[in-house]
Amino acid sequence: MSKGKGWLSRLALALETTYGTAVTVAELIPYLTEGISFQKDRANDKSLTGDAGFNRSFVGVGKYVGPLKCNLAYGDLDIMIAAALGATAGVPVIVGIAPALYSNTYSLADEINHSFTLAADKAVSIHEWAGCKINKLTLRGTPSNPIEAEFEIVAKTRLLSTDAAYAGNDAADITAATELDVPVVMFEDLVMLLGDNVNALVAPTDNFCVGGFELVIDNHLRTDEQTNCGLDEPERNERREIKLTLDFPSYSTNNYIDWLVANTILQASMTFTRADPFGLLTSDYQYQLRLGKMLVAEYPTPVEGDQMIAPKVVFDLLRVKTATDNPTWVAMIDEMELYTVGPRVADPLA
Repeated sequence: MSKGKGWLSRLALALETTYGTAVTVAELIPYLTEGISFQKDRANDKSLTGDAGFNRSFVGVGKYVGPLKCNLAYGDLDIMIAAALGATAGVPVIVGIAPALYSNTYSLADEINHSFTLAADKAVSIHEWAGCKINKLTLRGTPSNPIEAEFEIVAKTRLLSTDAAYAGNDAADITAATELDVPVVMFEDLVMLLGDNVNALVAPTDNFCVGGFELVIDNHLRTDEQTNCGLDEPERNERREIKLTLDFPSYSTNNYIDWLVANTILQASMTFTRADPFGLLTSDYQYQLRLGKMLVAEYPTPVEGDQMIAPKVVFDLLRVKTATDNPTWVAMIDEMELYTVGPRVADPLA
């Protein structure tokens, strides 16, 4: 009898052509934890029958939701990240000379139209989720650790390979899926520049040292639009919301208080860079978060005892509306975009 073991499990995915129609997975995704579960509205029938207990219950239409956590690497999560943001700049551009890497730019779209199929081999059975979309993407970093990416996934269906009518991905499909051989993105790879939008960001003048960060992109997808035919495709139900939180190990400046009071428009770049560990490539791996218009929302400096005061600052990210809002170091209209340099030679959303 097979037993499910985390170290034995494999997870792979592929972009779908039609929402909810499963496809053969092609790319292996190294992951930390997966918690996609079946949720179904259930209630007890409150009809009075002269008994002290409930006699029956009823259920509604179910859905599959849950988190998938991964260590961010220089390219292996690009399909899910691009699907969460919604758009790409198209064909990747070669960086350097052969052997070389390729640059991709992932940007925000008004609608989240791309879905993918996930398949996990859990030994007891294959779990295949079709119609996967990203409701929320969180990137977080802490010292001496890889950057963690957490995806809040909502899926249309789940099939198990032990089901009689199962005709989806099998263990061989998942084993055959290829993994991008790239280094993980470490917190120490980060160079952060932050300043107002009057002048272009310049190192080292605008360098900022942080003790941690969390970037949350909430797509606000509607995941409960149900009919008698089942769950409809999740679509954006509210405007997206993007927030950046920076942690500091000590309280040493009032810049953020001044910016909060003055409602100062800020801009930032968070660039992670890693050289090829084998020295074979003519360019470096890179992940660059481009944050075009930011406002300080909170800057608490709590005293919680006799230790160092460790503040954090929360930023709201907004779209560029006028010429005076525009960041001076990069041309962009939306709240953010992601620029990468890695081995991906094709548009992950193509």
